[in-house]
Amino acid sequence: MDDFVNSYPANTRPRVGATVRARRKDRGMTLDRLASETGLSRGFLSQVENDKASPSLSSLVQIGKALGAEASDFLFVPPSDSIASYGAHRVQYAVPESDVIYERTSGCFDGRKMNGLIITVPPGYACEPQRHDGEEMYLVIEGSIFCDVDGKRFDLNVGDTVHFASGSLHFYGNDSNRSAKVMWVGTLQLFGEDPAQTPDQTPARTADT
Repeated sequence: MDDFVNSYPANTRPRVGATVRARRKDRGMTLDRLASETGLSRGFLSQVENDKASPSLSSLVQIGKALGAEASDFLFVPPSDSIASYGAHRVQYAVPESDVIYERTSGCFDGRKMNGLIITVPPGYACEPQRHDGEEMYLVIEGSIFCDVDGKRFDLNVGDTVHFASGSLHFYGNDSNRSAKVMWVGTLQLFGEDPAQTPDQTPARTADT
């Protein structure tokens, strides 16, 4: 597998919080308004802006959407021009200051509705409670995690899944003593590519060979 990649050298990488705060102020938006538009708490967003908390990738996408930005404005996002994803060549990436590692598994073609990731979840991690449009599914492929959906906790081991409407208040975490890996598939658009065109409007892109 390729080495971990981010968009900036570690000693010059801008912090997410400063970027979020600057964009919010440029748009004349209050923290309360940003909280309302993202489904995240005002307290959590304040922590993000002060670099006391690091948002999950899905939350960063929601923050970016509310601020007229893409996830790629805050961090390196690996592109894809194929419908296949090969483990030996997938790039690992992360939200700055976070220990959660992401690998893109979904392809790129006109009209797609789903996105996919493999997420490496470190021990002791729990993401922030969130809600957004769409639906999502987790499949545990190594270790164990928990997922809380509208206050109901699901303890998941290898081979277990949970599938729910993303509008439910939800979060996941790893309270074991070793890292876990999960396959995430959902309709939240993570990568900034426009999937709006359907195959009957534009010919589908062929896979690389």
